[in-house]
Amino acid sequence: MKAETSAAPGPRALRAPEVPASRRGLGDVIAVAVLVALPVLVFGVPALLGHPVYPGDDLTQNFPLRVLAGQQIGSGQLPLYDPYIWSGAPLLAGWNAGAAYPLTFLFAIVPATAAWTLNLIVTWAAAGLGLFFFLRALRLGSLPSVLGALSFAFAGAMSAQVGHFGLVAGMSWVPL
Repeated sequence: MKAETSAAPGPRALRAPEVPASRRGLGDVIAVAVLVALPVLVFGVPALLGHPVYPGDDLTQNFPLRVLAGQQIGSGQLPLYDPYIWSGAPLLAGWNAGAAYPLTFLFAIVPATAAWTLNLIVTWAAAGLGLFFFLRALRLGSLPSVLGALSFAFAGAMSAQVGHFGLVAGMSWVPL
């Protein structure tokens, strides 16, 4: 008796079609542009129209503490102490003030609302770009990588915690 051979597809039949090198980079360029433009649209445009994004605790606690930290940094002081709360409280040790967070330095050199808006834009762009490049490093295509990055940056934990900027700022750098 003769053994039957199955007509299993060879390795070439399972491969995705080759994308020309000139088009491979185009998807990445478009993805990066989207991941940078979206935070500018979501946070920058409302701020330019006089409606900066200060949700929940950010308005009542995080923004004022970052302004205080920025004022102290701008005057050449290490932001160690908040004299305006209780009988004084640590400022450098509090994560809501973000006194040790590098982008808090913006509060020392630009107006407070602009510094806050730039912090939001950079944070969300870093989250999206970080996850995009992480997924690309895992050899995913541009489309799944940008969809994953958008899901991370604009859905789930990041958007659920938008009112707690210190938490979101910490999350945003994890993919990098």
